[in-house]
Amino acid sequence: MKYIRDVDRWFGRNVLPHERAMRSLARKMLGNEEGAKDQVQDALIEILADEKWQQIVNPRVYVMRLVYLRCIDTIRKLRVVPIGPAPKFETLYYAAPAPDQLEALCAREDLDYILRALDALPEQCRTVLVMRRIEGMQPRDIAKALGISESTVRKHVAKGHAILTQHRERLAREGGEAVPHPHAEIDQK
Repeated sequence: MKYIRDVDRWFGRNVLPHERAMRSLARKMLGNEEGAKDQVQDALIEILADEKWQQIVNPRVYVMRLVYLRCIDTIRKLRVVPIGPAPKFETLYYAAPAPDQLEALCAREDLDYILRALDALPEQCRTVLVMRRIEGMQPRDIAKALGISESTVRKHVAKGHAILTQHRERLAREGGEAVPHPHAEIDQK
């Protein structure tokens, strides 16, 4: 008969559900999947070996902070300056009543993807798409504001959608994270 320790139960309930978020944070900071997996594994081992695990009040914040600090140490040791801005710990999700951690993380990833994809659109197309889909304006109001016809507005919206779809498919082929959608795995369970 196998013996399951209290720390094992606590770990399974409070730490393991955040492994995907930890890996995502490490991947964003380090820029590669293998380094991210290593940092997450090291953090998980450190948590399991910690004799004061019962004193951890908020496991989500604790593990994310641990991964963040491990990644910072790795970056310092490599003396590599990442080209993009490093995520600020202050922007990470802290315990709050709603939304849950996964929804917040997926929303941040979706927003980052959408902003990058919108930057790839031609200016007029981007302007029309933002006015229609983000600001919720009607085609006739957009046409009046920009001095173009309603059919041109509809064509810009269709063109914008087509380009965004191509961008998403290209990211999938190149190994990006845009496809499948972050919620797809959860929705299937």
